[in-house]
Amino acid sequence: MLANQNIKGSKYRSPHVLITGDTGSGKSYLAKLLFIYVTLLHIKTLYIDPKKEIRKWINKVINDSTVRRDFPLFVEHLEKYKFITLDFEDKDNWGVLDPVAFLPSSQAKELIQDIFSEVYDFKGKDEIHTAFLRAVSEVLERRQQGEEVGSMHIIDFMRNSEESSVSKAGDFLYEVVSDSILKLCIHDGSNAALSLNDRISIIEIENIDLPEATASIDSYTNSQRKSNAIMLALGKFCELFGKQDKDEQTIEFIDEAWVIISSRQGKKVEKQMKRVGRSYNNALYFISQSTKDALREKENETGNFGVAFAFDEENERPDILKWMNMESSEENIEMLDNMLQGQCLMKDMFGRTSKITVECLFEEWEGALKTINKSAVAYAEEKYL
Repeated sequence: MLANQNIKGSKYRSPHVLITGDTGSGKSYLAKLLFIYVTLLHIKTLYIDPKKEIRKWINKVINDSTVRRDFPLFVEHLEKYKFITLDFEDKDNWGVLDPVAFLPSSQAKELIQDIFSEVYDFKGKDEIHTAFLRAVSEVLERRQQGEEVGSMHIIDFMRNSEESSVSKAGDFLYEVVSDSILKLCIHDGSNAALSLNDRISIIEIENIDLPEATASIDSYTNSQRKSNAIMLALGKFCELFGKQDKDEQTIEFIDEAWVIISSRQGKKVEKQMKRVGRSYNNALYFISQSTKDALREKENETGNFGVAFAFDEENERPDILKWMNMESSEENIEMLDNMLQGQCLMKDMFGRTSKITVECLFEEWEGALKTINKSAVAYAEEKYL
């Protein structure tokens, strides 16, 4: 938060934090550790957890009789966390991320177009695209007039068109949305949008199908494109979460953040999220697998992270060193290669870079930070290595 207050001598003015690294390197452990620290402060905090990892470990700690007996204050703190599971099979969740429901009309129109573009190609279909935009404008106008409407009414508008091509496109979109995760952000407006008022919230998503980080956008399946649309809506929700009150400090942790920036629309959402931090007391913790997009931003001078943690990623070592203001020398490449799990490079807001080891200082926290279950064989291997 201090980075946003023009501290004398600081090199970066951004309050945002980047955490990158390969799977199993320790980035999720660090992210959760920082999250717990942040929740102890008077800061409104949101964690986007698409993989649903945090709840099971938190519950395991809360239900541990030894921890409850020896560390009651920590258990009491964990019980303050509010978990929100977005499950499209639960009707109460339909439309909780509908742009029509939670965004002002001026911002909703752009996000609606981005969401629908993830599952329908409007290129070369001017008649259909025009009808779609007209439907969006009509639904948003009805919303401003106080009607209970949602993004599904856009599809209804198209299905009822006298133009055959438009009505067929509407039928197609209706089928695409039916019984899919898209119900979370395309509905009729009858359900309330997600709340922005809880102090500590963790949003997890049921049945989300995230592509591999190395997969090209062209290779995404229909299910993955729909999941990408949900991540776009969540990104916009985070932006709104951070700009409610300039006098209130807010932080969002976004795990699997690379999904958002993998598309053109996502990069736009990411840029808007970062802009919030400059004028509001808001910090974005971006947890991803790659430094490449951050490096691209640095070169284009369009934005920055005030603090960065980079765990090793074999295929990106020169990029990591460049981002960390270090020479891509054989010695530094070897240093990255020799880093153990839990070790990373850290660059602070003064531009200083150091190699650090991430440790948890409190034994009662360990259970809440786990990412995998170790077997007895694994512990034996560590003991006698």
